[in-house]
Amino acid sequence: CANAGALRSVVVAATCASVGALAPTWSIAMNLGREDGSSMPKEWAASGARFFLQTSVELSEDTTEFDEPFLGRRETRRAVAQSAQYTGLDGRRDVAVADGAWVLAEDRQPKVMRFWLDFSGAGTVESRGVELPAERLFFTASAFDTDGVAAARAELL
Repeated sequence: CANAGALRSVVVAATCASVGALAPTWSIAMNLGREDGSSMPKEWAASGARFFLQTSVELSEDTTEFDEPFLGRRETRRAVAQSAQYTGLDGRRDVAVADGAWVLAEDRQPKVMRFWLDFSGAGTVESRGVELPAERLFFTASAFDTDGVAAARAELL
């Protein structure tokens, strides 16, 4: 990725659409805005406003040929994205998003899921003073399987 040094600060909430160790479809809610320590230019989202964007992503088992250092040296799989949506002053708007790739690092506790989605075809998308960059966006999330959650709950009780 040409912009790997300028990764965007994005807070992501992901919820499973079905039950399983790693469900095939996830609802992704992106909360874009300036974060402390961001590598973004100082004028980006300087107002403190947030930009909320939602999409669904299918975590396919199909392998990909995408070469992305962010995902590491593991075998990558295709992340099939639907168009994203946000609500602006003009009502609900669709944003083009292309497929990306994902990996699950199981050698860590908790497991780490990394993925990226391609927003390079989205053009200029802006809401409340926060502009969505027209490039790949990168995401990281902790991943827990059902047994891991049950074990953690047992330790707490």
